[in-house]
Amino acid sequence: MRDAADQVSKLMKVTPNRAMRLLYEQFIAYARAYSNAVPDYEPADNFLVGVVGAVSSALVRVCLSIEYGAAPARAPFVAALSPSLLTDKVAAAAPPQPFLGNGDPTCSDWYALLAQFREDTVAWQNLDAEIPANEWSQEQRKTIDDIGPVMKEFANDIEELGRRSSNATLQDLALLAAQYRRAYVESLPTYTSVDSYLSGASAGITSAIIDGCRAAEA
Repeated sequence: MRDAADQVSKLMKVTPNRAMRLLYEQFIAYARAYSNAVPDYEPADNFLVGVVGAVSSALVRVCLSIEYGAAPARAPFVAALSPSLLTDKVAAAAPPQPFLGNGDPTCSDWYALLAQFREDTVAWQNLDAEIPANEWSQEQRKTIDDIGPVMKEFANDIEELGRRSSNATLQDLALLAAQYRRAYVESLPTYTSVDSYLSGASAGITSAIIDGCRAAEA
């Protein structure tokens, strides 16, 4: 895993986009933290590798959403965030550190928010993401119609919770997750399978936040 972190470090150095740099940085930070923990491994260290896996998932899905056209097709319909956030700038050169190394006061609220979202979206989770909108059954379409408002509210809650934190990296990651969730909602009327990468990117980021919180509290 340390070798993977070193490889990603090379990518990070040539990536000017702040959002992608944040994801690369946290992959590196948590991969190295897990590698350092291995000699004295404890079960709680699994949360460190959980962040690595979640960030990896988010990175892959961000890239796939761009490659297959989902992100550029849906982005124009998502309102831009404050210009002071998610801006393109190069971070100061320093070894990346786990963004939740000391936890955050909002962690308990993140647990509650994600648990409620899972409960509210059971029917949606059971849908086949490969089926496009023009092939949905009446029951599937009703599930999608019902889930749109739920996901809009969820995205707003993610943003609000992120802005409550004084942790700049947590805030930026939360806002990124909110924007990808909103893009997914915008895709629903004309959904195709590649739009699933949008929700997947958002889910990867929020999973990283949850496991980061758990790692800090373990």
